[in-house]
Amino acid sequence: MKTKKTTRCLFFLCLFLLKATSSHADDAVGEFSMRLSVGKLPGAIVVVVYKRDAENIHKLLDFAGKEAGRLYDQMNTANPASEVAKLNANHGGKPYPLSSELTSLFKAAERVAHSTSGAFDISQGHFRQIDLDEKHNRVKLKDPTIQVRFDGIIEGFIADVLVRYIYSAGMKNMMIKIGPAFRALGQGVYEPWKLQVEDSLGVYANRAVNVFMGNSGAAAVSGNAQSCCRGVTIAMKEAALAQGTAQAIFVLGIEEGKKLLEQIGGAKWVIVDQKGNFIRSPGF
Repeated sequence: MKTKKTTRCLFFLCLFLLKATSSHADDAVGEFSMRLSVGKLPGAIVVVVYKRDAENIHKLLDFAGKEAGRLYDQMNTANPASEVAKLNANHGGKPYPLSSELTSLFKAAERVAHSTSGAFDISQGHFRQIDLDEKHNRVKLKDPTIQVRFDGIIEGFIADVLVRYIYSAGMKNMMIKIGPAFRALGQGVYEPWKLQVEDSLGVYANRAVNVFMGNSGAAAVSGNAQSCCRGVTIAMKEAALAQGTAQAIFVLGIEEGKKLLEQIGGAKWVIVDQKGNFIRSPGF
């Protein structure tokens, strides 16, 4: 707990210094980046700021990287000390207290489960038996045998959280990548933020698609030879929603997945089938 408080104090110190020093419109700006590892997943944070704030920016990015690791450890089912693992072991079908962060993750998963009619489901077919009490930060898994996993949404959720942290420090242009999830705000120094559609085999035979992000989240999820497609890339308002929805496409298959995506307002998407054909949302 002491380490957590110290890290948060550093963050608010950086926030104060950034807002106090970044006020001259004629200062040169640049892109500052930091690589990070969340669990075993590679990631990166890129922000556009005044170059004069370099020292404080590095402190802030260091905080963001540690926060990403803390959240992942807290919500990773494979970690026996995580909050999710303890919930699975002890809920007993009764109301169970949650941290505000895990409540927010449950809410994001709930939204995707309902929008995909259960194709994305953290409880393996029991999402309608999850009773989330946001007001009191607790959840009731009505069947005592229910276990939850957030594998298909946690990276996007953490990316969304980090964007809010960094934005609160006065920065309005950033790109965050954690595993298959991306979250962007504003644009880079020279061009809009973008990502390239990839699958487990790499860029598609010199026919890659650039997805321009804007103020949105995205997920680029790869399949394998047994999947309905090689990969799914979706851009939506939030990275958690994009990642969970992309996972649902692999469950539904291409045709049913297309119908679902066409029903979701504001989503841009690319599906690459097993033959390498691009199937895109209208106007993409």
